[in-house]
Amino acid sequence: GGRSGGIRPACCFPRLSPTCERGGRKHMAAETRSGGYRGFGSFHSENVEEMISLEMTQVETEVPETAELRQGPKPKFGLDMRKHFLLDFEKWTFLNHGAFGGPLKFAHSLQWDIERQAEGNPVHFIDRELFSRLVLAHKHLARLLNARPQDVAMMPNATVALNTVISSISFEPGQRIVVMNLGYGSVKRMLKRAAARSGAIVDEVQVSFPIDIDPQQLVSKVAEAMDSYPGHCTLAVFDFITSNSAIRMPIEALVQEARSRGILSLVDGAHAPGMTALDLTRMDADFFVGNLHKHLCCPRGVGFLHVKDANKSSIEPLIVSHGYGNGFTSSFIWDGARSYAQALTVPAVISFWEWVGFDEARRYVRELCSDASKMLRKRWQTASPYLPHQPSARSYCDHNMTLVPLPDKLARGPPGATHNQGRASSDDGKAVQDYLHDKCCIECPVKCMEGVLYVRITAHVYNVLEDFERLAQAIDGLTWESMRAFHGCDV
Repeated sequence: GGRSGGIRPACCFPRLSPTCERGGRKHMAAETRSGGYRGFGSFHSENVEEMISLEMTQVETEVPETAELRQGPKPKFGLDMRKHFLLDFEKWTFLNHGAFGGPLKFAHSLQWDIERQAEGNPVHFIDRELFSRLVLAHKHLARLLNARPQDVAMMPNATVALNTVISSISFEPGQRIVVMNLGYGSVKRMLKRAAARSGAIVDEVQVSFPIDIDPQQLVSKVAEAMDSYPGHCTLAVFDFITSNSAIRMPIEALVQEARSRGILSLVDGAHAPGMTALDLTRMDADFFVGNLHKHLCCPRGVGFLHVKDANKSSIEPLIVSHGYGNGFTSSFIWDGARSYAQALTVPAVISFWEWVGFDEARRYVRELCSDASKMLRKRWQTASPYLPHQPSARSYCDHNMTLVPLPDKLARGPPGATHNQGRASSDDGKAVQDYLHDKCCIECPVKCMEGVLYVRITAHVYNVLEDFERLAQAIDGLTWESMRAFHGCDV
């Protein structure tokens, strides 16, 4: 609880009164009453820990910001969905939603509406409205994740959440941290810095790509690495979906292997929320982080950290402010005067997807990604890098992002180049990606994996198969010679 003591009966809560009405929503503020401050610091707010512990009321489950939108016809997936996004579809073929997302148009407008409301009286907004609205946003998010609101802390993004966890763990000299070589680059840098400061050792489990083992074999390989240093392995870091290689990992099995050995598990779920159903209670990872600007399509600047109750006392915020020491939610909910508008859009964004249909959207993007991948591989006469003939490996691709090898004429870099010895480089990948971007107005990343070039395609609800056919056509007519001519230099 807060500094004001334990939980008080309902009759002692500050009475709420509507201060104004905008867009059909009454914005509530606590009336000033005698008896001192209810929350932390000198904020005229209710107690955050008490608010987060209460079940959502029926009124709180309603989201008036989407009421008008939901009265219209439900959009169809594909071209009809484009009216709900800010992306410039007239200019760009956008196949890279997995990079930095793309906010829903109404959510972007709502963010600025909230900003304008706040600036009408910043003291009133921050002092009397903000915390109750942030708590409500936490509750809506927790319901989406099947988690307790008390175990969720909103963060600016997954990077901040990952740093929060890693910097909170007290590693000792010689302790081991297990991560896969396919993990995200910045996470490896975080772990290496933690190891350099503490004397711990980072062990990378080597998984080849194209992936040549099924999910159970992958789990066994990671388990063997954890067993290599009995009693000395402290933390295992897993990607829910890897970024460069677009593999959906067998995350529940990996978490279980870590838990059975008493090893903390940290799941990097940057690509998970939105187009993948999540059940964090069932997963039971010690720590899970995610972004809400990617596939959920919130405005950029909001992610989250989920922490198992038993671990919350050991997790320290990167920024200490007034709420520190008053409980988990209080410690993270306020990190200073800044905009929190992105976080306040979360209930409305979730409401939008509930209206559209989460299950239907997820099915559409998975099937479109699969169809696009098959079309490109057939067109370019290349093979899937995800064990295509093993049914047990289909789970690797059970999402909306995948890699497709470029055709042989491009896949291994410029022919005859003395530097490559039949292997492409990341510079070669950049040259192809720049050509697609600059010449064809196609936004699609090109990844270099083990000396081979791949396109990483992402299917979202606004994409159609014709978008990927446009990519196929651009690559069909591309040669290293034509790229040299376009770029005006050697590639």
